[in-house]
Amino acid sequence: MKINLHKNARTTPAQRAFIQDNTHMNITDLAMRIGVSETTVRRWKNRDFVFDKSHTPRHIKTALQPADELAAVLFRSALLLSLDDLLQVMRRFISPRCSRSGLNRCLVRYGVSRLAAVQKEVPFGLKDYRGTYFYYSKIDLPAPVGWREPVSIHGLMDYTFRYLFVDIGDYSPVPDTGFLDRVIAEYPFTVFGVLFADPIVFEDSGTGPGNPGRYHGSVVSAWCRGRGLASGYLNFPGPSARQQLNRAWQVAGEPGRAALRSKLFNGDWTRVPWLQPYNRELALRALRRKTPYQALRSHYTLFPGSFKGKPERLIA
Repeated sequence: MKINLHKNARTTPAQRAFIQDNTHMNITDLAMRIGVSETTVRRWKNRDFVFDKSHTPRHIKTALQPADELAAVLFRSALLLSLDDLLQVMRRFISPRCSRSGLNRCLVRYGVSRLAAVQKEVPFGLKDYRGTYFYYSKIDLPAPVGWREPVSIHGLMDYTFRYLFVDIGDYSPVPDTGFLDRVIAEYPFTVFGVLFADPIVFEDSGTGPGNPGRYHGSVVSAWCRGRGLASGYLNFPGPSARQQLNRAWQVAGEPGRAALRSKLFNGDWTRVPWLQPYNRELALRALRRKTPYQALRSHYTLFPGSFKGKPERLIA
């Protein structure tokens, strides 16, 4: 029988049982009989178990507040950001003190530390030097304090060069095609298509019952067909990821949700210059150890024909 004892334990389960069974012996005699201190005897004499309990901390110390954890799980599930990408987004817009290890532990606790392979979900190749693909996501959040209507967060991420565009506005039951038009029209790199998934809707978002993805996919697909772009549906996030999202939503509580809404509406989202990446310093493994800025500049040098023109705002 395997017994797990603390490394500083001075008694075995058999000795502890002996202390508890011999109630007629005084503490001094028991301590001399076993060879431990009287304090140890008193401790085990008043207990009804003989094995060590778990020594895992009940409250794990973390720099992430409930609102930060909710944002991490939300962006991970909605935008399919890698750990490095998510770290840069969190540091830029949500929590400047966020560490990579702390963020990874948060994702592990909520069961979203692994991402499904996107390539398996679409019938065409995503690695093409002539252009790129965007991933479009939509999140519906309950109305901020003092507002009457819920809000919608529209995210568009360059799948190849990791450029992220976000638009936050009033709730819309359908995708924001105007947002898609603006980004793709201004983006200097050729766009082949748009990947999308069902919108994320929370139970108390105030958007009403029904299937949130019923018209979402048809609108995005029709918009892509009208512009000669490919479209691909991704079955993300799955049922387990949605359960973890709701769990993070409940754990955050109203104070955490209010803090997240405050960061979204009063943070740097509205002050980020148009067509600026969220990361200019950290080299990503997906970009062969280059930053998004370096990767785009190198790509322009090698394949200038894949751009609509020299992207002056991105490449100095």
